[in-house]
Amino acid sequence: MMPRLAILGSLSLSVGMMACGSDNNGGTPDSPIVTPDAPTTTVDAKLPDAPAPDAAAHISGTVAVHDVQLLQADGTPDPAAGHGGQITISFTPASQPVKSVNHDQGPIPCNGSYSVAASLRAAVDEGTVTFTTMRGTGAGTPIPDCTFQASTGGYLCIGDQGNGGTIAAAANNAASGFLTFTDSNNAKVFASAQVGRYLILAGGGANAGDAFPITGASGNQLGLVNLPALGSLPFTLSGPFIIAAGVGPVPASSNVDGSGLAAPPDFLVDGDMIKVKLTPGGGHNIAMYEDALMPTGGHLALDAATKTALSANGSGVGTIDLTGTKDFTISLDAGNTGAGLGIVVTIDATDATNFGAHSLGTPTMFSGSITCAAIAATSVTIPKDIMGVIGMMNPTILRVSVFRDFADLSAPFNFVAGHGLVTFLKTH
Repeated sequence: MMPRLAILGSLSLSVGMMACGSDNNGGTPDSPIVTPDAPTTTVDAKLPDAPAPDAAAHISGTVAVHDVQLLQADGTPDPAAGHGGQITISFTPASQPVKSVNHDQGPIPCNGSYSVAASLRAAVDEGTVTFTTMRGTGAGTPIPDCTFQASTGGYLCIGDQGNGGTIAAAANNAASGFLTFTDSNNAKVFASAQVGRYLILAGGGANAGDAFPITGASGNQLGLVNLPALGSLPFTLSGPFIIAAGVGPVPASSNVDGSGLAAPPDFLVDGDMIKVKLTPGGGHNIAMYEDALMPTGGHLALDAATKTALSANGSGVGTIDLTGTKDFTISLDAGNTGAGLGIVVTIDATDATNFGAHSLGTPTMFSGSITCAAIAATSVTIPKDIMGVIGMMNPTILRVSVFRDFADLSAPFNFVAGHGLVTFLKTH
């Protein structure tokens, strides 16, 4: 199965504005988005699910839309990684954690737990999720309808698909990983809206699930970046592919031949508005819902102390204390942060041995998550006993996500939108 960009963390907004949990009720590491495991740098910023009111099957849900950036070793945004959309949609039955600690204050979450990964319940289909975005008086970034894919066990927002083609080194900037995809259908015309999304190889074989950021579109060709480190080129794709929105950051925009490098397209900008609609389907545990336009959380920056707290040494090992003896504080640079309802911090963890630079890997036994939020604030402190819960599972890798969000308080599931910063830290 294809790992998503493991960027988004378990952002938990439950019950009211934000409450705790996890999109799999125990901090499952990155859910596959497309076929068998392949290297990728997607960043699942997963938000713990809120219980759906009157959901007979006790289904909890999270719908989260973010523009995310990865942090580099010094705790600052990595300019080479760019930024881009991350859409997390998850509806899951409850699971029983091994250990949990809860300091929620009404609807404001602050809790942590860890679980036996194999005991976590699989996500379920609850229908089609659609988004409308506005930028000023015009349309914002278009987002295709998002539907549950039984073959992968998760939601994808598919904007196009096809069968067959070739991936070759781009005529320009090939040494920097730029590629050109040519559809086998000469009459195909890729829309410009595909730029900022991901081309995903959806067939079988060793490369199934490989996901490539799309940097350009023209005629039957796409500009790509070789994030999966595809080896021998040119590569002939004999099976199907899909193009999905909200998979993760895109390093740049370009022409399809790798020339004309520029900044990636903006998925969300300060002032954007968004609305969500759920058309029931699948298990029909959650009623139809459509909200009004709401603001999205603005850009964010970390203060100096937080950058240091989230930094890593040359081997990628961080310094976060999981012994249960110290609180952990994350603060934004208030003078360089946009509007938002508050700050949400999530820490996802596994004891995997096969984790990657931007992946939590497959747990050996345990996975866990922490979510703490503060309203009308730019700082949140996670109590030491919650930090210690994650320490109990002896994790090998952490994904720390910091979000600046607005939320729909009346939705029957967690719905948040805004900006996020994400980093991956080894524990030793």
